[in-house]
Amino acid sequence: MSLKKNYVLLEDCRWQDFAKSSENEGLKTSREKSMKWDEDLGFNILKVEEDLYSQDPHDEDYHSRAWMGLPFQTLQTPYSEIITTLNLLKDFRVKRVIDLGAGYGRVGLMVKLLRPNCDFIGYEMVGERVKEGKRVYQLQGLNPQWLKCENIVEESFDIPESDIYFLYDFSDPQDLKVVLDQLTENFFQKEFFLIAKGKAVNSLIQMKYPVLYAAHGRHWVEDTDCVIYSSFIDMEELKKVK
Repeated sequence: MSLKKNYVLLEDCRWQDFAKSSENEGLKTSREKSMKWDEDLGFNILKVEEDLYSQDPHDEDYHSRAWMGLPFQTLQTPYSEIITTLNLLKDFRVKRVIDLGAGYGRVGLMVKLLRPNCDFIGYEMVGERVKEGKRVYQLQGLNPQWLKCENIVEESFDIPESDIYFLYDFSDPQDLKVVLDQLTENFFQKEFFLIAKGKAVNSLIQMKYPVLYAAHGRHWVEDTDCVIYSSFIDMEELKKVK
């Protein structure tokens, strides 16, 4: 791998390179590997999270909504899960991926790695995380404007059209409902995939949003807590992907 100013250039790496490097260093879990990748790519996530929490350690409501005070790897999807899930959709035309709750922008980095000509937008409500993500995107030659500081559960926010949406568990089910209400509006008039990660969001979909799976089913991504839904493709097709 090429090194420059103590970080690894994403453009010089492949998934296989990352995996081999991690295994050689004895890192076992996907979260441990992801922490190493964060370091290699230039992130200072631990410092950002410590600074965030220290700004107002008594604002418990905001900490809960922004996932502060938890182990910082909890709020991020492991790189290996992002890659596995995106690879399941490798045979479909994808011009844009949107991450609804982007954290530090891991999904955007993997979109760049796997689909270099694809557009990406990552929305995150915590400005300090967006700032750090933008800094690393600049190091990696990505457009820092891909990451945007937005509260996506405000009534004034309209979710742009996309071919793939990533949606992670929020701390408040009502916030999830705001997003899912938008995504399911005129559901069959659009063509997109929804990748939902976490027990809370998928339980909510199971109970309140059968439109997401009644017609085309759903695909549980092996060895993850990610589920793929589609407005236009039978999910049985994904079982054929090698």
